[in-house]
Amino acid sequence: MVLTLFKKNESMEMLKIGDKVCLVQSQRYGDGTNYCFSEVERLTKTMAVLANGKRLINKAQISHYNNRVPEFPEYGDSWTRWQIETPEILEEHKKSLCEKKALDWFNGKKFTKEEKILIYNLFNEKDSGYSIQFDENGTMYANLKNNQ
Repeated sequence: MVLTLFKKNESMEMLKIGDKVCLVQSQRYGDGTNYCFSEVERLTKTMAVLANGKRLINKAQISHYNNRVPEFPEYGDSWTRWQIETPEILEEHKKSLCEKKALDWFNGKKFTKEEKILIYNLFNEKDSGYSIQFDENGTMYANLKNNQ
């Protein structure tokens, strides 16, 4: 994700007040990702305190997964690691929100038979043989073009 490469011997920067950080967590049994964003509010000698109350060890460590991304572990939970916010992370978060919004809409909507046919035909055939009509209440009707 982050384009900057870090070597193990190279000293990495510490967090400063005002730095924006994020926690990216994959869901265990789903295919989604959760994002938590925060900002560094105050610093101690060894910790950075975030706006949401989380405390991070203010010593960057190399990522367990890709050896490129500097991460800051949470105090008391070394497996939970925060990263400095990047445009790539913000773009991924935006895509994730769009996907979630679409899935929530489909899961919450009860489709009529005509709507299901319309959706099916939109994805499978351009010239499906159905005509779609709406009445004055906005109800959608799918009819065979030959039977009108």
